[in-house]
Amino acid sequence: MPMAPPRPAEMFGERRTREDGSSYWKRPNAGEQVERFELFKLALRDSHESPMQVSDVLARVAGAPQDTSRAAIHAQIEELEKSVSPDVLASIAPQLEKMKGVQADIGKEWLSNSPLASGLVAYDLQAPAKFLAPRDTPIRDRTPRSTQGAGTTARYKRITGITNSGTGGVADATPFFNSESASGTSGGVTGLRRPATISYAADEKAILFQEQGFTDIVSLKAMYQSQGYENLRQLSQTALLWATLVGEEKSLLYARGSATGFEGALAAPTGVAFASNSTPPAGVTGNTADIANLYGYVCANSGRGLSVASTVATTTTLSAVTSKTSVMSWTDSPGAVGYTIFLGTTTGIANAYFAGTSQTNSFTPSFTGGGTGGVPSTGAQPSASDASADANAYDGYLSIYTDTSLAGYVGRLNAVFSTTNPGTEYQSAFQNMYYNGLGTGQTLLADPDVIWIYAGGRVALSDLLKTASSTNYRLTIDNGEAGTGVRLGSIVTGIYNEVTGKMLDFEVHPYMPKGCSLIHSDTVPVPDSQVGATVEVRNVVDYTAIEWAQIQMSYDTSTYMLGAPIFYAPMFSGSVVGIGN
Repeated sequence: MPMAPPRPAEMFGERRTREDGSSYWKRPNAGEQVERFELFKLALRDSHESPMQVSDVLARVAGAPQDTSRAAIHAQIEELEKSVSPDVLASIAPQLEKMKGVQADIGKEWLSNSPLASGLVAYDLQAPAKFLAPRDTPIRDRTPRSTQGAGTTARYKRITGITNSGTGGVADATPFFNSESASGTSGGVTGLRRPATISYAADEKAILFQEQGFTDIVSLKAMYQSQGYENLRQLSQTALLWATLVGEEKSLLYARGSATGFEGALAAPTGVAFASNSTPPAGVTGNTADIANLYGYVCANSGRGLSVASTVATTTTLSAVTSKTSVMSWTDSPGAVGYTIFLGTTTGIANAYFAGTSQTNSFTPSFTGGGTGGVPSTGAQPSASDASADANAYDGYLSIYTDTSLAGYVGRLNAVFSTTNPGTEYQSAFQNMYYNGLGTGQTLLADPDVIWIYAGGRVALSDLLKTASSTNYRLTIDNGEAGTGVRLGSIVTGIYNEVTGKMLDFEVHPYMPKGCSLIHSDTVPVPDSQVGATVEVRNVVDYTAIEWAQIQMSYDTSTYMLGAPIFYAPMFSGSVVGIGN
């Protein structure tokens, strides 16, 4: 049977009597003590949920009231004194005096802000913490991976052309000959009556494996303090996983290596110059005061960092005018995915500050800074050292597909998409990748599979179908929507390759630099090429989590990978960059 709720004194011990009449203090064992304490708390809870009424006081005049607030005790005493007969009142006088004594000891009522200003209230904290960091890895998910790498370098050899293939720089030759008069050469022997000997083009590649990884630390104190709310070690490893995978996605997209065999640092833009004064276009603010001199620098952007600054461009034409601007222009830096511009009113990169970015080779300054005339006077400044390439990095898709010596096509628009023939920029790419690969007239017969594009690029193409090209395209409203409203908007989901007839998907890549797109072939149009995929992530060690030995008061975890993407056939892919939309 359950034990009756103990009195408070009984919870931690009580005085007991021996058979001989002597007494002693007895402390219960730990288990019994816990059980008694729990019963005591239950009894308190029950008493709070079912408080005594005045009638209970009359029936148990010796008991103490349950509601011990000053107002409640005062009201109960008054009610008793008014509602009972003089005889009953006299009989319970000692108990009433006891209640009045309790009333005097009460300092304050329990309120939402008393006795603590913050109140004794529940804290509505939802556990665990919400994990809202975006994470998407489309290139990593699409690119085949292996752990067949070994040593320090991935090596492979390629036959890039044979006679009449139209590739590799090997010349075409006619197969016709006269067996009675032919005088061919084979193996150093001349005068042989044989057909002409074919030629080959071949090369050998070596790609260094590179390391990638991150570390996270959970202190012992933080781990214990978070118990009951969040498993910090589990959260740490989850966050570390995604930080590494998204980091690799961005590496695959635009990493640029500077070690032997990689693309190396971007060259600084050349030919930077200011044009004549002009009226600012919509959204651009003209200079707000006379500027004696305006100095400008441009850095090429690789996606991971900036090149060294260009030589300075100077204009003095704004010194006597206000509300004007002066457009900057420059010669493209090969491989750049965008540009960053710095302006100042004193020469030297130490006096120039961030003014904006451009995906084309021109920039219109907007004078909204804090310096003279609105020239920026605070913020980021150009670096004297290169940060566009990393000795510990490999080359990513953009670095390879914007290299005109490797990719089948590199189109740099430095303009918006055509408003008269939307998509013509990609049709030009398809044609060149098919029979003018690498811009040298090679017949590669490339047939790409997907276009990765930045968000604004697909929006721009979609809008062109609804506006500038209304004579070429038609939007149809379904009969089922008549009278009930229509869906607003349309999107470009793909584009037909007008050369091969294949439909390519347009996929928005979440980290694609503004103004850039990649045209990618998953495979090559050669059945016995020995190339299963045009690109492979070849690893010595793929994603590995390492829990370090606990040598300090923290739990340290790292991730580690050793490998590199291998671009076996970049000539079957390409890029369109410098998109001004």
